[in-house]
Amino acid sequence: MSLVECLVSVAMSMMVITSVISLLLHNARVANTSMQRRLLSHNTHSVAQMIKHDLYRAGYGGVHGRSIKVSGSEYVFFIYQDVNTILIAYAYLSGELGTESAYTNVVYQQDSQYKDMLRVCETKLPRVMSTFEAANFSTHFGNTCNTLFDSKQIIVKAFEIDRIVLPLDSPSIAILNVNIITALTVWPEKTMSVSFTINPRNP
Repeated sequence: MSLVECLVSVAMSMMVITSVISLLLHNARVANTSMQRRLLSHNTHSVAQMIKHDLYRAGYGGVHGRSIKVSGSEYVFFIYQDVNTILIAYAYLSGELGTESAYTNVVYQQDSQYKDMLRVCETKLPRVMSTFEAANFSTHFGNTCNTLFDSKQIIVKAFEIDRIVLPLDSPSIAILNVNIITALTVWPEKTMSVSFTINPRNP
């Protein structure tokens, strides 16, 4: 085999190898993208389902059927929103602390300090928190908040709450529409939106 033939053979082999490597890399990128999308979808739906289930506890007052409301709130759910923060707070009877009734006080919030995160804050007290305490949870109860998504993988683009008040003669009832928009940390332009509606069991 002449030198020219060897060079041509090597060049063709390199072209084939390069094509195979490019195809493998492309398939790996496609597989990774698909896996990341599934991760985003699964986590967003799971968190939304968990929040929805937890929100149904709001206002539970025991066998007597009385509704527990955050002190100062007209509704079972207290919603606060400004340019820096959006949160929903509620409380429910959850047993006893010593000789007193125990109330679990909960806040779901997104704020400018943790703008890419959705956090849940919770504390059990012998009383129901006030709206002021709910809006300043960490100041009053310490940093007992946890993030609902792994911020290294998923960021929260929006946490939206819309309250629709039903015009009933009985005490005011409000239906909640909740929307969570997430994105991959490494792919923030690709978003996932999950919505659900809550019709409170406890007006």
